[in-house]
Order: sequence, then C-alpha cells, then structure tokens
Amino acid sequence: MNTMRTLWAFLKRDAAIEATYQAALLAQFGGVVFWVVFFAAASRLVGSSASGALARYGGNYASFALVGIAFGGYLQTGLISFPQRLREAQLIGTLEATLMSPASPLAFIAALGLWDHVITSARVLVYLGCGALFFALDLRNANLLGALAVLLPAIIAFDALGMMSAGLVLVVQRGTSLAPLLATVAGLLSGVYFPVEVLPNGVQALALLLPSTHALVGLRLALLRGASWAELLPSISALVLFDLLLVPCSLLVVRWTVRRALVQGSLGQY
Repeated sequence: MNTMRTLWAFLKRDAAIEATYQAALLAQFGGVVFWVVFFAAASRLVGSSASGALARYGGNYASFALVGIAFGGYLQTGLISFPQRLREAQLIGTLEATLMSPASPLAFIAALGLWDHVITSARVLVYLGCGALFFALDLRNANLLGALAVLLPAIIAFDALGMMSAGLVLVVQRGTSLAPLLATVAGLLSGVYFPVEVLPNGVQALALLLPSTHALVGLRLALLRGASWAELLPSISALVLFDLLLVPCSLLVVRWTVRRALVQGSLGQY
C-alpha cells in the first residue's frame, strides 16, 4: 500500500506539472504526425524494393517503421526518463529529502518514470490511429493479446535498464548525458527503422543481446501479421529471460548506489 501511495502521489504531481506546459505536451503529439507522414512518404520511395527484407512482417515499410517508432518509445522512456527525472530532483533539491522520507527508494525511482509511461502509451495510440488514417494500417487481424504479452516483459526490461542508469547517476554525476546516446544506438541496432536482418552479421549478433530487438520482432509479428502464440513464444521467452537477469541487477544497483550516496552524504551533489 505504501508503494501504491507513492506511485499515485508522483503520478498526480507529474500530471499537474505537465498540465502547466501545454505547448510542450502538444509538441510531443505533433511530432507523431510528422513521423507518420515521413514514413508514409518513405514507403512510397522505397516501394517494392524492400519487400523481400520485410516479407516476414507483411512487406509494407510504412507499417513496419510505424510500429518500430511507436513502441520504440518505451525503450526511450525506460532508458532516458529515470536518470533524467532523478537528475532533476537532484538539481531542484528534493532528492535528499525524498530519499530520507519513509518512501522506499525503489518505489521512488520507479515512480519517477510513471507519468512518462502514460504519455508514451498515449502516443502509441495516436501513432496507430494516424497510421490507419494516412496509409490504411490494418490491425483487424492483429493478435492483440499476443502483442500485450510481448510488450509487458519488454517494458519491465527497459525500465530495469533505466533504473540501473538512474542509480548510477547518484555515483557518477552528469551521467544522464549518456542515456540519450545509448537509447539512440539501441534503437538503431534493434531495428526501429529497418529490419535487423539487413545489418552485418556481427552487428546482428550484437542486436540479439538487446531486449528491444526481441520486443520489436514480437510486436510486429503480432500486430502486422496476427502471428500465433507459437510464433511469438521465442520473443516472449527471450524477454522473460532478460527480466530474470535485469530486474535483480537493477534492484541491487539501486540499493547499493542509494546506500553509498547516503553514507557519503553526496545525494545533493551534482
């Protein structure tokens, strides 16, 4: 109950703050329309030349890229949101007071990214809606339950990586500058914009070490082809294995970094 109260309190706080910056909020959703139009035009330019590489996902580049950029937002949110929000709390001076309160440090760090996940989910719905409007994205045969079964462990894996990054901010000041770069590289390697199969063999092997690669494969198969549970099982199994590895690691990293910062009295240093 304590954890739920903490999450709810931070969600209400961040929603209230976001409501005061309506132009920035509208700009986020305006960017969705830009990317949808961009991928629709790119699909016409590519035409049927990419149909072989995209055959596994239905052969349409616009739909392939749209799902990638939409759900790749959860990767960006996981890797960037937690360290940036923690850094903001450090800069405005609320971090030390919050971590000294009865709120669990783990619940506090998890709550930092909660609002960004809500916004990301809203953007995903807008992406899919605009895709249906601009280039007839057809999800009538999609395996929605299968897509959800892929998405949930994927978000857990992304957030575990983000929480580790947030914990390290307490030890390495200005560590947030690396998060956007890592998110961009991970997005490129995991096939947000193009199939992993077109990458060099060595890079493909590296891409398999990223949870986002398995997540995007599973989501595209479920949404664009209505893949069966048997076809989605490899992606789901890989993501569950990532969760089993990353979640305990993230808990250990957060506990260790918070304890170290408390002992050294460095919570407010930046």
